[in-house]
Amino acid sequence: MISALLLLFSVAGTDARAELIPALKPGLEPREIRIYDEKDEERSLAEVATSKPAMPILLLPAYTRCRASCPIMVKSLKMAVAAMPSGEAFRVILFSFDSKDTRSDLARFRQHEQIPNDWQLVRSTSESEIAGFLDPFGYNTLSANGEFNHPSEVFVFSPRFKWVDSLISDVYLPESLQLAHAHAFSADEPSLKDQARELSRRPENWLILGAIGLVLSIGAIATAFIRG
Repeated sequence: MISALLLLFSVAGTDARAELIPALKPGLEPREIRIYDEKDEERSLAEVATSKPAMPILLLPAYTRCRASCPIMVKSLKMAVAAMPSGEAFRVILFSFDSKDTRSDLARFRQHEQIPNDWQLVRSTSESEIAGFLDPFGYNTLSANGEFNHPSEVFVFSPRFKWVDSLISDVYLPESLQLAHAHAFSADEPSLKDQARELSRRPENWLILGAIGLVLSIGAIATAFIRG
């Protein structure tokens, strides 16, 4: 109860816009990485993230032995997600960057932190793959005496798993998540420029445009002849 009150006080003066920042590399699609869940089933992270139904994704890097910022981030994110309006859901993935974490560690962390059942807890057993996955996001960890120094950051992805925003804080506001949700959905909608580029790549469209141009030219000549 005390920790929850402290969390509420800490977010009271936070500006949602300051907490939510655009992705350093907008549209970045994460590198492929094999992960294991609490049942030790092996899948790709992209497969987990883009499973049905399609929805925006929150990826929280953490590790189960963390006793500092990780539990705070989990608690805050739980509260913010629970306060989201109906129909604005996220797929939340907690990604352990500690290659020593086991499925039992994930299960124990879920129970201890009372993590919702619909959150996905996953891990990787390869330090090099973990580093390769996180490096493009500028997310670096430093291990010392069995503990990790790491950023307090949650990554926001579109339903197609493209990087949209980051939440930079130990605590998160529902208002920030609502903005992130809107950004994530709109990121997968093609812009007018993208649509024009796609149309220009189709040969049949050039034939149609050419035919229209020819008809207009003939019409203009005929009109000029009649008036003459």
